[in-house]
Amino acid sequence: MSRSFVICDREEGYAAAFAVFLMKKKELAFQVQVCDGLSQVQAILREHPIDVLLIGGDYPNQSIYMLQHLFNNWFVRLELGKLTAAAVMLALVVFLFIAVVERILVPKEK
Repeated sequence: MSRSFVICDREEGYAAAFAVFLMKKKELAFQVQVCDGLSQVQAILREHPIDVLLIGGDYPNQSIYMLQHLFNNWFVRLELGKLTAAAVMLALVVFLFIAVVERILVPKEK
């Protein structure tokens, strides 16, 4: 029984081109299938097990987009003005946080 490699992506042309590339690699010995929706993946699963499943999608998901992603994107695009301003603001917030915590936790000597 051959191993199964399934590529699931909305951009079916890209997925098909990648599948052709993989099928040319004789050492992989995979049966490569392309689909554009999870319902097709479920149909394949009903027929036989999937050894490798590659699912494409939007990156990064906006629900997990964090400050580190924003800084990284600014760094990659060399938006130094935004990066510098954000770094200064972040340093101020950290400094103020440390000052407040120190004032609360360290008792004053009289």
